[in-house]
Amino acid sequence: MQTHRNAEWSPFRWLKPEWLLGAFILFVFLLGGGARNDLVSLPFLRGVSAVLLVVLLAGCSERIVEARRPFVVIGVIAAFLLIELVPLPHGLWTMFPGRDIIETVDKTAGLGAIARSWAIEPYFAWNALFSLVVPAAALACLALAGDTAGRGLVTLLLVIAAVAAALGILQLVGSSNSITYLYRITNRDSSVGLMANRNHHALLLACAMPLIALWMSHWRGRARSFAGAQITAGLALALLFPLIVLTGSRAGLVLGAMGFVAALCLYRMPEYTKSRRDVRTLYFDVRIMWVLMVVALIAASLFAGRATSFDRLAATGEGEIDRLGMFPVLWRMMIDHFPLGMGAGSFVPLFKLYEPDSFLNPSYYNHAHNDFMELLIDHGIFGAAAIAAAGLAWLGGAVSIWRADETERRSFRWRAGATGLWIILLCAVASIVDYPLRVPSIQVLAMISVFWIIRAKRAADDISRSSAD
Repeated sequence: MQTHRNAEWSPFRWLKPEWLLGAFILFVFLLGGGARNDLVSLPFLRGVSAVLLVVLLAGCSERIVEARRPFVVIGVIAAFLLIELVPLPHGLWTMFPGRDIIETVDKTAGLGAIARSWAIEPYFAWNALFSLVVPAAALACLALAGDTAGRGLVTLLLVIAAVAAALGILQLVGSSNSITYLYRITNRDSSVGLMANRNHHALLLACAMPLIALWMSHWRGRARSFAGAQITAGLALALLFPLIVLTGSRAGLVLGAMGFVAALCLYRMPEYTKSRRDVRTLYFDVRIMWVLMVVALIAASLFAGRATSFDRLAATGEGEIDRLGMFPVLWRMMIDHFPLGMGAGSFVPLFKLYEPDSFLNPSYYNHAHNDFMELLIDHGIFGAAAIAAAGLAWLGGAVSIWRADETERRSFRWRAGATGLWIILLCAVASIVDYPLRVPSIQVLAMISVFWIIRAKRAADDISRSSAD
């Protein structure tokens, strides 16, 4: 009698894992383009993510075991945030640095010795905890899809980037009150695409560059059309630069340059086309052609008078956030509350105590615009440990992937891992002046990159052990 011992994830038996992954990624990019905690779409996004995560963990635990380490990391972060939310005895709580002013307010208000949590603003700490459900659900979908999350996933991400770029153009053509702006609080004078923030949109476009190189490196079309595909890829890379310039993001200029360098470093001639004479001659010139296209379109955007990000390099206009001027204030906030910090989400209420009069302008400060400093302010030595651990993990992945043999370097798994390293690096650089990894859609993009890195590192390490034996 035939049994069904191999039947898995019965709640979705009729749905292919790659379809579920693609649908979830589209869902997140449509609803999760902002970092604010009061987005109307956020409860729906997190609710669906939570249900999906629970179903996959309950019904497909054997299929997602490959992602156990990042799941453990997410679990540790969640446990730490829960600890920050536990009410502490008043005597213990007053021993934490930087609690003097709160204790003074409590005494003045006659509240007495009340128990308070490590996090001075529990609402924002709960928001930080709930924010983990979206990347965790994405990780579960990725682990379930496994090898099927290959070139099709890259194609989907490039389609999303193309839609975001097209929407950004429509936003510039229309009025500032156009329905093409998806979020109520946004940069209405700029191209933001599917995001609420121009810097995050610029990061997405910059990340599309190494994805284009990955996609072209594993071309599966007809060899006779490969030359045309290379020209199209070069044109797409070149067009991304003026689109980034039109966002008005100064950080986007740096990210765009890094993304283009990543594309040049990652691109490799597809193996099955190397023997074809019609594409072999183009191989040595294609990168030069890409560079020339980029230079030409950057020059054209400058002469067109819409290079707002170049204009914004010169000075900080009215209502702008002076990020360099903020650094001494952020440093003082971090030092005053080191080594334990003030808890997750504490920046907004804490900054009101430190904000100098010169910073008062029409803008408001919902984040430090330097996520590394904000982690240190919120979590002190634990934030420093998290930054160091993430950096060491990235370096470990880079070393393992770099040591892979030539055979492994030709695989999609290896090139996807190298692409993931570049995307994580772009996110890290963007975090110096912004907070991209607090945006659900960017979190999912980073989780995809982490998953690619883990798979490439594991394959490279297995090959190294086999050769050593």
